[in-house]
Amino acid sequence: MVLLIGLTAISAADTGNNTASSVISDNTISADTTSVGSIASTVSDTKTVKSEAKTITKTNSEKLVSDTTKKTIKSNMKNTKKTNSEITVNNDNFDTYFTSNGFTDEVQTGSKINFGTNITRNNHSYVLNKQVTIDGKGNTLSLNTISGSYYGNETGSAFIIDHGASGTQLSNLNFYNTQVFVRNTTDVTVSNVNVTVENQRIGQGVGVFSIRDNASYVTVENSNFKTTNNSGSSTLVLAGASYCNINNNTITGTGNVGNLLYLTTYNVAGVAEDDIELNSYNNITNNVLNGPSTTSLICYGITLTGHDNLIANNNVNVAGQGITTQWGYTDPAAPQNGNNSDRYKGNYYINNTVNRGASFKATNNSTVENNTCSGTVISGVNSTLKNNAFTGVVTLQSGSNATENTITTLKALGNNTIIGNNITLLNITGSNVAMINNTGDSLYVISGLTNITSCND
Repeated sequence: MVLLIGLTAISAADTGNNTASSVISDNTISADTTSVGSIASTVSDTKTVKSEAKTITKTNSEKLVSDTTKKTIKSNMKNTKKTNSEITVNNDNFDTYFTSNGFTDEVQTGSKINFGTNITRNNHSYVLNKQVTIDGKGNTLSLNTISGSYYGNETGSAFIIDHGASGTQLSNLNFYNTQVFVRNTTDVTVSNVNVTVENQRIGQGVGVFSIRDNASYVTVENSNFKTTNNSGSSTLVLAGASYCNINNNTITGTGNVGNLLYLTTYNVAGVAEDDIELNSYNNITNNVLNGPSTTSLICYGITLTGHDNLIANNNVNVAGQGITTQWGYTDPAAPQNGNNSDRYKGNYYINNTVNRGASFKATNNSTVENNTCSGTVISGVNSTLKNNAFTGVVTLQSGSNATENTITTLKALGNNTIIGNNITLLNITGSNVAMINNTGDSLYVISGLTNITSCND
C-alpha cells in the first residue's frame, strides 16, 4: 500500500535585518552602541526562537504523520484480513460461524469456508445470509431432518441459502438426511454435491432440495441426488424459481418417493397455485433421472409448470409418467398479450429420451423436437412436433402440427396439419385435418368429419 501524504511548508518572512538597518541609519541613535547591540541581540534571539519553533513544529508534524500512517496501515491490514478471510470448520467449531439466524460476525462477505471434517447436528437449521464460497472437501453435513406436514409448513431442520447470500458458491459437499433450501436469493451456484436421503421423512410439501420463493439465476450442476423411502416427497424442486439452470445431474428415486424433478406452484408463499408465470425461463438439461422399477402414482420423472423452459438432452428412466405436467395445472391455450407480443406461452422439449415405456405429456403451446419415447405421447394444445421418434400412441391435440416424425400410431383430434411423417397407423377423429406427403400403412377417418384433405406432391 502506498500512502501519499501532502505536507504544507509554512514560510515566515524574516524581518529582523530590515529593522536593524532602519535603526542604524537613523542619526539620532547611531552613536548609541548599546542600543544597537541590544537591538542586534534581540534580532538574533528572535531568529533563534523562530528557528526552534519551526524545528519543534516540524518534529511534531512528522510524528503526527508517522502515527497516522501506522494507524491507517494497521486498519487496512485488519480490514483486508476480515474481507478475505479463509475459515475451516469442523464438528467442534461449526456453531461459531453458522447459526439459525445467519452467519456470526466471524464470517465476512466474501469469506471462503472449508469443511475440515464431517459435521453432524440434530434437528437444527442453519442460514447463510452473506455471500461466501464453501468447499466441502468431500465431507458430509448431516442435520437429521424430520419433516412434518405435507403442506410445507413443518419442514424440520434445514441448510438454507437465503436472501443476502447472492453470489454464493457451494461445492464438493455431501448432504445426508438433510433438507436444503435455496430461498429468495439469486446468482447461486451449487456444483459437485451429493444429496442423499435414506428411510427418513424429508421434504414434505417442499422437496428435499428446493429452489424456491422468488429465487432466480440458480445453477445446480454436476451433482447426484438419491432419495430412498422418504414418505413420498419430491427430490429436486423448483417452486417460484426462474432463470435457473439444472444441468448434468443424476437424480435417483427408490421405493416410496415423490417426483424426481418437479417445477411446482404448490406451497409457494403468497402465490396462487394457478399462477402461470411461476417457474419460467429455466433450463433443464443433460440430466439422468432414474425412478422406481414399478409404476408409481406419485413419482414422475420431470413435471412442469410455467413457460419458456428448455427441457433438453435428458434421459428419463421411470415406469409410469416420464415427462408430464403438474396434476391439476391448466396452462393457457390462448395467446397472451403484452410482453409476449401476442404469442403462445409454452415450453421447449428438445432431444430427450424417455425409456421403460413411460409416457410423455407436453404443456400446451410447446415445441417438441428430436425426442425419443416408447410410451404414449400427448402433444399439448397448439404445439409443434418435429423429427421425433415415437413408438407408442401419439395424440395430436387441437391446433397442433406434426412434421417429419416417425410414429407408430398417430391420433389426430382436429385442426391439425400433418406433413412428411412416416406413420404406421393414422387415425383421424376430428375435422379440419390436412395430410401432406406422409407415408404409412393405414388411415382411418371417423365418418361425418369435414374438411379432411390428403395430398402427395
